[in-house]
Order: sequence, then structure tokens, then C-alpha cells
Amino acid sequence: MDDVTLVENAGLPDCDTDEITGFLAAFNKITGAHIGIHDPLYAVAYASGGVEQNLCTYCKNRSLRFRDRCGCDDSQNLSAAISSRRPHVFRCHLGVMSVIIPIMKNAQVSGVIDFGMIRPASDPMMEFPVLFKRLCGEYPESFGEKDRPAMLEAYHRTAVMDEDTLKGYITIVKAAAQGLLLNRLFLKPQARSEDRLKLYMNFLTPEYIPLSGVSVKSVAEALDLSYSHVIRLSKSVFGMPIKQYVLKRKIEYAADRLRKDPDLHVQDAAWIVGIEDAQYFSRLFRRIMGCSCSEYRARGPAEETETEDG
Repeated sequence: MDDVTLVENAGLPDCDTDEITGFLAAFNKITGAHIGIHDPLYAVAYASGGVEQNLCTYCKNRSLRFRDRCGCDDSQNLSAAISSRRPHVFRCHLGVMSVIIPIMKNAQVSGVIDFGMIRPASDPMMEFPVLFKRLCGEYPESFGEKDRPAMLEAYHRTAVMDEDTLKGYITIVKAAAQGLLLNRLFLKPQARSEDRLKLYMNFLTPEYIPLSGVSVKSVAEALDLSYSHVIRLSKSVFGMPIKQYVLKRKIEYAADRLRKDPDLHVQDAAWIVGIEDAQYFSRLFRRIMGCSCSEYRARGPAEETETEDG
């Protein structure tokens, strides 16, 4: 992705701690990406991102060699962002995306905002079976089959975005650096509840959400709505409960992958969408798609197109 031009002299205004931390917490809640504000030497001033390990932190804690490579990546990309005075979008050696955005004040870099630990959407090299195999090969002393369940959980705690969405978030963070207090937008929105729910679920990219990651309670807390209100909303917006909606999206995504990749095993398709039990996945698949995985896969592209057009 190309760098995005930064408007100079933006400057972070004199916000109080509650304003800044409120924005960081809200931004993390919406994007799932870790975010921090640092001084020019990269000492943390404010940070948000939760306590549960995502893929990056899991790998850093498992391997000192992996952590050292991350340190080199961070140093080089911080230098690139500060010297160019522009947002710097990059992929680390693992393939995870991050962004470093200089905060400009009087044409000088007064600090940086970073957010990242983002899995690129629709990238075959970042799907779990491929990534896990590569890590085991590169760091055999630190990663093995016994790590698969814990790593899968960390993998699903990692934010997922496509490049267009990431560009949109860069614009939002730049606006924050110019003094727009977005915590007011996210925490006290004026939009209709139905629109907020649609927006929230679109941000979450349901086909990548682990089953344990979405519930009526978690959505209600994220949108600052009551539990009962979210239940009513989900049925009117999606025509079904949120959990059922997410399951449907997952199975549809897995079905598309099975159709397009004849070498993809059913177990791997299940892992890609965060379902560990292949038998449970197969039962869900038959219930939602109306046939077995093998029957669906056997249908040709012409039949698929005809069904969509019909």
C-alpha cells in the first residue's frame, strides 16, 4: 500500500487524559487493532489494546528470535515515518500490517501514533494453516503442534482489515491528530441504533470472527445499548440472532473457499473461519448450505453463477 500524505502542522491539541484514552479505547473497540501515542523517541505515552494476546504478542512471548526481528522492524519503520513525516504503512516479517503516523506541530514531529497488528483480509499467506506451518518451519525451537490451539485463539484476536478499510482508519487517526475528539463520535453517536449495529458488524468482518468473540452481551457493551435492545435490533436488521448471522457468514465464506480451492481440506476450511471441530463444521455446513461439503464442492462454476443470477 502506498504511503498516505499527512497534512502538516496538524498537531495534537492539549487534550486531557480522559479525552485521549477515551479515543484510544473506542478506536480499539471498533477496529480491534492496537493503538498507542508515543513521544518522538517511541516511549509510550498512552496506549490501548486489551490484555488478551493476539498473534503478534503470542509469537513475541514464545520466541526471543522472533521478538528481536520485531524490534528491528519497528526501528526501521519508525525512522521511515519520522524522516518522511507521512503515515507509514508496512508489513512486518510475519506479514501483519501496522501503521505509524507522525504527529506534526509547527512543522516538527512532536510524537507518533501507531496502530496495527492487523491481518490483511483475503491474503492466502495469512490464513492460519499456512501461517502456522511457516512459523513451525522458521522457528522449530519455539513453535510446534502443541501450540496450535493457543496460537489459533491468538490469531482470531488479531484485527482483520482490507486495504481500503485501513486507509479509512488512517484518515480517522489523522483527524484525531488534528484535534477531532472522536471518542465523542464513537461513544455518544447520534446515528440510529440500526445503522450503528450494521456499521459495527461490517467493521468486524464476520467471516473472520471466532465464535467466542461475538455475543449479544459483547455487541451491547460495544455499542452502549441494552441487552434486550440488541436482541430486538439483530432480528430486525439481520432477520436472525447475531450469533446465527455470524455463523451463516462464516459457512458461506468457507463454502466459497472450498469451491475455489479443490485442494483445500474441509478441516482447513473449518480452521480458517475459526471452527476447530470438523464434524461440527460439517453439520453447520449442511444445515446452512443445504448439502454436504463434498456435494457443494462438486457443483461447477456455471451452476454457481446460475444460482446467483436466479
